Amino acid sequence: MSNLLPPTSSTTPPTPYVNSSGYIFHPLSAFSLPIARAALLKTAKETYPDLMGTILIATEGINVRLSGPPSSITSFKILINGTFNLTLSNYKDVTSSSCTLPRFLIKIKNHLIKFPLEMPMNPNSTVATHINTNEMKTLLSQGAQLFDTRNDYEFKLGKFKNAATIESLKTFQDLPSKLSDVNFKSNKVIMYCTGGIRCEKAQYMSSFPPNTELYQLNGGILKYFEEDPSSALWEGGLFVFDERKCINSQGEVIPVDCCFKCRNPIEIATASTTKGLVKCNECGYDDFYNVKGEERRRSTGKKRKAEPPPPQPAPKKGTANNNTYA
Repeated sequence: MSNLLPPTSSTTPPTPYVNSSGYIFHPLSAFSLPIARAALLKTAKETYPDLMGTILIATEGINVRLSGPPSSITSFKILINGTFNLTLSNYKDVTSSSCTLPRFLIKIKNHLIKFPLEMPMNPNSTVATHINTNEMKTLLSQGAQLFDTRNDYEFKLGKFKNAATIESLKTFQDLPSKLSDVNFKSNKVIMYCTGGIRCEKAQYMSSFPPNTELYQLNGGILKYFEEDPSSALWEGGLFVFDERKCINSQGEVIPVDCCFKCRNPIEIATASTTKGLVKCNECGYDDFYNVKGEERRRSTGKKRKAEPPPPQPAPKKGTANNNTYA
């Protein structure tokens, strides 16, 4: 993590793009979800063609990611609250030099995030105590242990200093079964993730050590970056689920690429390249041109599949007469 390259846009003046993410667990009627989805899609297409985003809606709440001009972001947040008759206000905002999402999508899901444990529908029925950055610092001075609930490819790019991690965690759904791998050094445990939503579900795991005092960093890493500009407790970069891939505590892009085989992000400074494609050391994948597959085809006499039709040009972001809205 110490080999991260400097930001690519350190001298670029700020531009009016905001990347905003937020969530709320709030009971919603299954009947109302398709109606709300159709209404929001229609308004986004007709009124906010410069706004991109991904909104997940379920009977347990909503999870929002938006990217666009500040005025469109602000107006659409108000529209979301009015549509669902709730108050979602815990957004985390980061600026960027361009729109970081390719289209505008609203998806109806069974759950906002998949997890093998069910969480109570009462949002006030929580196990972990929500804390802000200053409260986290106080607890750390008392010997509390930070715990990263993210996947391994995320915390390998960056994490809080001395935070406990699960080295082999490939997906959030495996967290309960792998929690026993963590050697907690304190009965005070502070969970964190990118924006907080994973911790909302992780708090209900029963496999924490007995007598654990469980805390959750409110708003996750993104809110910590807002509340502590120095970010002295953080090391490395933050993986984000959009076109930027990795940012620093100031929201500036850090150059990373993805492994050709496993698609995990890799620091460009430490990546190995073969035939112009990046691979990670764990995969060790070198058959980029499928030489072995071609040899097997020839030895068995199987015919090569017909070439697929050439790909169509990607739709222009924000264009209303294409499939950007879904």
